[in-house]
Amino acid sequence: MKEQAMFRIRWIGMGFLLMGVSPTPSLWNGTWRFSPERSSPGTIGSAAAAYRFKVEEDGSLRWEIPSRREVLNGRLDGRPMPIVYPGAPSGLTLAVTGVSAAEWTYQVAKDGQVMGGGRMVLVDDGSAWVDLTRGRDGPGHGHMLVYVRS
Repeated sequence: MKEQAMFRIRWIGMGFLLMGVSPTPSLWNGTWRFSPERSSPGTIGSAAAAYRFKVEEDGSLRWEIPSRREVLNGRLDGRPMPIVYPGAPSGLTLAVTGVSAAEWTYQVAKDGQVMGGGRMVLVDDGSAWVDLTRGRDGPGHGHMLVYVRS
């Protein structure tokens, strides 16, 4: 009886492989453009025009801000990644934690001292995300940025 159950499980597993069933890609993957009309007033000059994300099945992350030629490669595990772009100050890092499939938190630091951070949440069935930023002084000293899928 146990052998028959194992045989069936193996055949079902092989059937999924043959059908090409694979894990669902991250809803974060793709290019996102800034939506000033949905964001806090006064954020047009400070917000990045667009982001591009690629999250792999293993949790690795490629984070890009094309207008700054900024590219970061790391993981959604909260470990700091060096922020590198032309003219970037040394010691600048970004740490991103995947809280759930639809939520990330992040911290920006300079030489280990936290400068700010925030919480990014997918909304509108994954067609947009909201960045609730906070400065050094905490959540009451930030703003809301909205990005929509391009």
